[in-house]
Amino acid sequence: MKSAATKLFQNRAVAVGPRVVSTAVTHPGGTTYQGVLACVPTPSSELLKLLEPAAAHPHRKYSSSREAAHAGDALERYFRRERSFYERAFKGLERLALKSPEAEELRLALGFGQRGDDPRVRGTAAQPILRAAFGLAFHEVVKAWSDKTKREVFTLTLIRSQWRKSRKLPMMNIENMTRAVEKALDAIGFEGLLMIEVQGMRSQAKGLHFHVHGVITPKKRGALAEKKAQARLSKLFPCVDGAKGVDMKPCKNAADVEHFLMYSAKSPDKVKRLYTDAADNSPTKIREGRQGYSSELALDLLTVRSRLSLPTLIIAHGKRFQRMKTEIKAGTDARLEAWGITRVKTDRNRTAAVWRRVRARNSPKNGFGLPHS
Repeated sequence: MKSAATKLFQNRAVAVGPRVVSTAVTHPGGTTYQGVLACVPTPSSELLKLLEPAAAHPHRKYSSSREAAHAGDALERYFRRERSFYERAFKGLERLALKSPEAEELRLALGFGQRGDDPRVRGTAAQPILRAAFGLAFHEVVKAWSDKTKREVFTLTLIRSQWRKSRKLPMMNIENMTRAVEKALDAIGFEGLLMIEVQGMRSQAKGLHFHVHGVITPKKRGALAEKKAQARLSKLFPCVDGAKGVDMKPCKNAADVEHFLMYSAKSPDKVKRLYTDAADNSPTKIREGRQGYSSELALDLLTVRSRLSLPTLIIAHGKRFQRMKTEIKAGTDARLEAWGITRVKTDRNRTAAVWRRVRARNSPKNGFGLPHS
């Protein structure tokens, strides 16, 4: 008996024409997150560990990323989040009717359908093999720094109403975001390492939520005290619909630093949603919830990532953190080379044009809207 997804694809293929194919059929390689990583030509021991059956590594449940880091499980939790996100996004990709050249373009940019006989990848923030190498390098550098630093460290989250974008017009000026964050850190005399994340929001017109997570430390000279620094940042990043524009908290130990930076780098496996106070029907705060996070929304986030590079999402302010960013990039490149992976030039305009054609073909106007799951 045919599944609903299979019937949906067949109906699209018949309607659009004989040259339309499925990504899964065109590229029978990795069509799941584990399958993509399994296509790496020469995986290292650290990568092979991620490919071992789940039974070999029983899942440990934690109430938070912080608890996982304190249990020494920050890296494993990072990859569980990656797998959860990509499995959902790939499910959305499987439902799209694509022409062969389009499938090839998206394979290089997104990793879906990765083949073991073709080690090429595009250097986009969407590429799961690249993100796997990045996650391992990122954790290595972060762990080394968090274990030895003796300076005060604070976690920091920043949001702005201008950083919410419509899913129809999803792109953000990352350079402007970076400058705004660096200017704010200079205003309080701090430096740090932060990540720009794009996450889904639901129950509102603007469904993409760009924001910043990371850790910061006072500079040797000119740093404001904690309360004054928070007050200054709060003026620069006011509340958004009742949600705090600034969340700054002290780190008590190295595990707190490790947890928050790995949390900052992970893929979103949840959506942000606006909660409403029943008494006055006004938004009060933002919390996380899985409900309503469809494969279509995950695919939208993957689309945004395909037009960005990983280094541009890292904000390294201050000499020591710029060195850390350089080390992370070098560690990522070294792993890709050791794995036999070849990074090829990214043509973002071409990828964007392919997405536009694919979206138009599979749009609800043509009767091919993606079902939520």
